[in-house]
Amino acid sequence: MSLQRSHAALLCGGFLWRIAVEYVSLSEAVQGPWGIYNDDRYMFTVKDADGVEYVDDNLTIDEMDILCGVYLTFMGICDQTAKLSWYPLVYIFDGSGEDVGRWMDHNEMLWEKQNKSILNPNVNNNLHIPVNITQWQDKLRGFGGSWHSVK
Repeated sequence: MSLQRSHAALLCGGFLWRIAVEYVSLSEAVQGPWGIYNDDRYMFTVKDADGVEYVDDNLTIDEMDILCGVYLTFMGICDQTAKLSWYPLVYIFDGSGEDVGRWMDHNEMLWEKQNKSILNPNVNNNLHIPVNITQWQDKLRGFGGSWHSVK
C-alpha cells in the first residue's frame, strides 16, 4: 500500500484504519496530505467559516472495498449480485454499535479473531469465510446507541 493511500486509510478510522496500521508506520502516514489530485475522488475538502479551504487525502469506494476484501457474488437470479467481505465495509461499520469513535479492545479482539480465521482454515468459527452485509450488521450490533452517548 502506498504511503498516500495509507494516509487516506488511516483517516477513515475503523477497520480501514486497522488494516493500514498493519502496513505503514504512523510516523510515515502522518506526513500527508500528499497533494492535489486531478480527480476529486482522491481528496476531500472542507471550508471553515472564513472560507479557508482544507484538503486531505481520501479513498475511493473501490479502494475501500478492496481493503475490506470484497467479493461480488452472483446470486443466480438474473444479474443480481451480493457483496461478501472479510472485514466490514465502511458504511456498515460507521454508526454501528461497535463504532464508538475510537478503536476499542473489543474491536481489536474481533480483528484478531477474524485474521486467525482467514489465515488458519482449521479455526472453527463463523468468520472463516467472507460474509454479506446483513451478517456484518448482525456482528456489529454491539452496544446500540453508544456512539451517541460518547458525543
